[in-house]
Amino acid sequence: RGEKESIIEKIKEYKQDSDSFNKKRQMTKDYYKNQER
Repeated sequence: RGEKESIIEKIKEYKQDSDSFNKKRQMTKDYYKNQER
């Protein structure tokens, strides 16, 4: 039971990390798009 909960916590942390990574990547893409104009 405790092990399952810790796995869920890890998944939540991983999801937050990938979410922030995707946001950063999108911001970088937008930045370069604006530079091209």
